[in-house]
Amino acid sequence: MIKLAFFDFAKTVAKGSALKAGAVILDKGGEFDRLFEDFISHKIDEEGFTKSAVNLWKGLKIEDLEKIYTKMELNPNVKDVLNELKRREIKLALVSHIPLRFAELYKNLGFDYLSGNECEVDEGVFTGKILKINADKSVVVRNLAGKLEISLNDCIAVGDSRADIGMFKVVGFDNSFAYNGNEEVKGYAKHHISDFKEIIQIIK
Repeated sequence: MIKLAFFDFAKTVAKGSALKAGAVILDKGGEFDRLFEDFISHKIDEEGFTKSAVNLWKGLKIEDLEKIYTKMELNPNVKDVLNELKRREIKLALVSHIPLRFAELYKNLGFDYLSGNECEVDEGVFTGKILKINADKSVVVRNLAGKLEISLNDCIAVGDSRADIGMFKVVGFDNSFAYNGNEEVKGYAKHHISDFKEIIQIIK
């Protein structure tokens, strides 16, 4: 029985990337794209990507978070599926590389647990430094499941990119959902989905 569900944010819960949206405000969208391509092509690891992506937020103002939140669209059926999982008393966790202060804006979707990078803010402006890094999603998954005393066999993970493979490995192949994932990601997940509603159909 599924008791805990982990979700990636960028291009999974949301259509786009909040990290990129923040970079775009500072005219650094191209830099983010190059950085992400280096990550996908294995030129840099997850920690290197996380630190560099957050560094692109240097100079972003706290009030800009609301602008990003307003512009970010959710993928179709996300709200309905999260509500249904909550109705079934399944705990929900958002596992992301986004700054924690931005992740907290999504608590209204029903997430019981939010993880992200704790970033330094000086006089209302992001410095680009990380105070507490959240680079390895597998650690977040393992630690939270352990804290809640929930077997990893009773957890699912939903994600789309290389950054989510760690989550898939921890919960196991049969409990992993690749949402519009590329071929590399699909290799670690039994379930290849293009609609969030498929999650409910599969775990029935």
